[in-house]
Amino acid sequence: RVFMPVGSPAISIYSGGQYITTLIGGNRQGRQPHKIANAHLIAAAPELFEALEALIGFIRPPADNDNLVKPLWDLAQQALTKARGEAGR
Repeated sequence: RVFMPVGSPAISIYSGGQYITTLIGGNRQGRQPHKIANAHLIAAAPELFEALEALIGFIRPPADNDNLVKPLWDLAQQALTKARGEAGR
């Protein structure tokens, strides 16, 4: 959930009923659209992570020569690694 008080540049982000963070979205006359989009993405992140993790756990790893599924599998694994804070280790 994204909460944007009228007359304030703040964008507060909640997920699962828990407060996540607040972004400053611009000036009092208008928030920057990309910051609003980022706020919605941040709010959806826990569910997106859970869905991708479940999908990867459900589908068996593709063969290395699978030129259709393997790049998507690798991209999903890289996203999960980054989300877990394990990238660059």
